Amino acid sequence: MLFIQDPDYTRSVLLHDAILDIIDKAIYGIGTYAFVTNEGLQLLIESENFEKFISKDESKFILLMGIDEVTNTRTLVKARALAEKYDKLTIKVFFDKNSSNTYHSKYNFFKTEQGGALVIGSGNLTLKGLRKNREAFTITEVNDIDFSKIELEWEVWLRENDEFIKDLDDEEVIMKADENAKRRQSKIQKRKKKSDNGVKIDEKINKSEDEIDAWEFETDSRVLVAEFPKNRWGQAGFHKETISDFYKVNIELFRETLVILRNVLADGTVNEIENRIIKYKKASKNYYFEITTPENSSYPESGQRPVVVFIEIALRTYLYMLLMPEDENYNELSEYMISNRAGEKCAQEIINVETLKSISPKLRLLEYLDKFVDLE
Repeated sequence: MLFIQDPDYTRSVLLHDAILDIIDKAIYGIGTYAFVTNEGLQLLIESENFEKFISKDESKFILLMGIDEVTNTRTLVKARALAEKYDKLTIKVFFDKNSSNTYHSKYNFFKTEQGGALVIGSGNLTLKGLRKNREAFTITEVNDIDFSKIELEWEVWLRENDEFIKDLDDEEVIMKADENAKRRQSKIQKRKKKSDNGVKIDEKINKSEDEIDAWEFETDSRVLVAEFPKNRWGQAGFHKETISDFYKVNIELFRETLVILRNVLADGTVNEIENRIIKYKKASKNYYFEITTPENSSYPESGQRPVVVFIEIALRTYLYMLLMPEDENYNELSEYMISNRAGEKCAQEIINVETLKSISPKLRLLEYLDKFVDLE
């Protein structure tokens, strides 16, 4: 079955979601990708689905990463940490330093109770490849006999390429990863950021971040501004219309659904990726997921409602910021939300970045708006 991942396509299916759906049913699996980033590892292996999968008695997962270009030092550090965390996770690197041929494979196969599933496509183990780029992939379900043939093909290929399969702490692998990191940093340092007054150097760029451009957005990108309800602190609740219209979740056929978040703090700091699940409480008829709240904080005693702003980066992928009454820019956003309330119900407004900028032009969340351009 062919699937297309395309932000402008109404039938788009995320490669990330497809792999996690298979992982839910898998006994064990193997994956290999040409390019891997720290963000890609977070999305796949630090997900709730993967943690449930890897905790099963028979489970195991083998990941083989290419290192010819993108995969860098940050990726190796994250890979080592994950391999240490999960006994049944093995991560290796394919590196043929003497070849001019790029290692460019991108596929997974998983054993299931009914046989297995093979996922082959164009997307790498990166945020862009899994959720944002225009990609295509196929999922082929196979019986036990055909799955054994797939495994055999993999094992024969591994044996013939044994000399190129390296450990994460291999010296040549570390040197190559460092070379990739320096090349990436050099490229970012040569970039400028557009502003309304021309072009300026952006000194706030995290030069060690692998996919900083993956978190950029446009003036017409969708935005959700929502008042934070006074219930369980840290649990953002949403109206069913918001779940349907903004998060693109089918209410009639509701199932728990993954959203990817990154929290922007009041000082502009951007936290690590958060894998969150949209859930539903039948008793209260409430749709919700967890977000990060300020350390040692609680719901304001004044009764003023915190405001949370989500900017859509890709389907169910968002930068967000939670504003408390004491925060800069809170008042202008709170006033806007109060003007849109219907009775005491928490206001939830879907707008775009251009409108958000008109309401709160100095909001730190908007710093990712400007496009990066390479200098000649």
